[in-house]
Amino acid sequence: MSIRRRETYVLLLYVALGVAAYSNVVNAFFLSDDFELVGRVLEGGLPFTWGREHGGFFRPVLISSFYFDTSLWGTRPAGFHLTSLALHALNAFLVFLLTRSLLRAWRPTAAEEPRRRRHEYVAFLAGLIFLLHPSHTEAVTWVSGRADLLASLFFLLSLLSYVAHARGGQRVALALALASFALALLSKESAVCLPPAVFVVAAYLGEGEGWARRLKNGFVEAVPFFVLLGVYTAARAVVLGALVGGYGAAQHLNITHSVVASQLLRFSLRAALPAFVLRGFPFLESRALSPALIVLGVLAVLTAAALLQRSTTRTALSALVRRQTFLWLMALLFACALLPVINLRINVFDTQGERFLYLPSAFYAPAVAYLFAWTRDEGRRAALRTAALACLLVFYAASLWATNRDWSAASRLSQSIIEELAAQSTRDAVLLLNVPDNLRGAYVYRNGLGRALLSFQPAKPISRAHVLAWHSLHTRLDRIELTGEARTYTLRPLNNATKFERAGATPDCARDFSLSGDALRVRLEGCAGTFDVFYFSEGKIHRVEISRSP
Repeated sequence: MSIRRRETYVLLLYVALGVAAYSNVVNAFFLSDDFELVGRVLEGGLPFTWGREHGGFFRPVLISSFYFDTSLWGTRPAGFHLTSLALHALNAFLVFLLTRSLLRAWRPTAAEEPRRRRHEYVAFLAGLIFLLHPSHTEAVTWVSGRADLLASLFFLLSLLSYVAHARGGQRVALALALASFALALLSKESAVCLPPAVFVVAAYLGEGEGWARRLKNGFVEAVPFFVLLGVYTAARAVVLGALVGGYGAAQHLNITHSVVASQLLRFSLRAALPAFVLRGFPFLESRALSPALIVLGVLAVLTAAALLQRSTTRTALSALVRRQTFLWLMALLFACALLPVINLRINVFDTQGERFLYLPSAFYAPAVAYLFAWTRDEGRRAALRTAALACLLVFYAASLWATNRDWSAASRLSQSIIEELAAQSTRDAVLLLNVPDNLRGAYVYRNGLGRALLSFQPAKPISRAHVLAWHSLHTRLDRIELTGEARTYTLRPLNNATKFERAGATPDCARDFSLSGDALRVRLEGCAGTFDVFYFSEGKIHRVEISRSP
């Protein structure tokens, strides 16, 4: 079978498996930020920049993809999900191609045929692990997570093109690498980690040369990418009016040893395990974790320094590095991909923030595949490795399906909320005392309720929506108790783990508003003449009947 035909079969298999693995969310409704981003496109805008109140984002490639989808599908979410699934399958295919390329999958002689087959096998498994990884639901299932899919697509294509350039010196490949890097940056800012990744890969490809020469060559090869990054940074600052942008300098520049230590542990754990497995280890979110990690890190450094004083240790370590260069490469690329997001929160116990792991897992997957499939074990040991690999793939696929059930439930809740509001309201303005932020990490209405009522339900025009507080849901039927009289009301969640958060500015008629984690209090003075007032409890929207002011 020719190489191109084999690659085509691999891509088609990834597409089929991806659609099957995500089939329980293909028809899932829009959620949270989807309404804002897709809604603006539906209304005729192209919001290439948004979020300037805290720094701002500039992602024209992402918004262009939404323009493409709205042109084809309107407000039908299945089309948006199919586009995201196609991008995810392409990314898995690029992981396959990049892994094979970095494993030196040249056209072998007859004597090298077994080695070539192992290259193909490891690369195929890498793409498969990436495809079925259970920590990808936020990036793939949530339509707004597409920024990570697009940035990863062009990042991997750029790195793959650079490898082709480094191997053959083709200027076309270098041009493609730089063009892909530009598209990755215009998809999501996290692609800024590509120049260090090129530096690492260039040093790796210089195998056989001295380390000093390899590092120098890596720096020289990365220069065009650093130059392009500088041009992008300047252009983005002009467009946004801010150098840092994103979630703001306070967030992105908060790089301390405690943050890095704790986040590195969390990202590493979520790279290997789905959130529901880690819920049994509550200490992972303890405030005492960061100091403990710092102490352990210092002890590890001191121990390593003491051991490296011995020549036998240095010799053994050097041999280990030479023997496992591919694994070291994957570890360094994983670290490079984490650099832009290391101080952005990923939740250990649910799916919030796991989209930041999407690109780093493109290097976790090849490392795992290599560990399981590279060695030439025979007999019982080979059988055990194969069984362990099969168990891992089944576990990942089952975990992915189970996690997507939460996203599917959140989407049904999102749709039912706007339908119930449209059915019960008598005015074009609504006031909600509370609304669910997320369901076990799957976003519902952290953002976008007003746009959802305006553009995503045809039953009744509702032009204004105010929300007083958000809260998480642990089950769809979590109960929120409403008490009060004389237009003064108190909301309390009956689940002690549920906490309220202020949603934003309150309308003038919502007076004496106070909020704590477990209680919301408000006096509604004159709201009845302007708004229909509702609250959310037990999976439904309930109307609050208030009398008009005398």
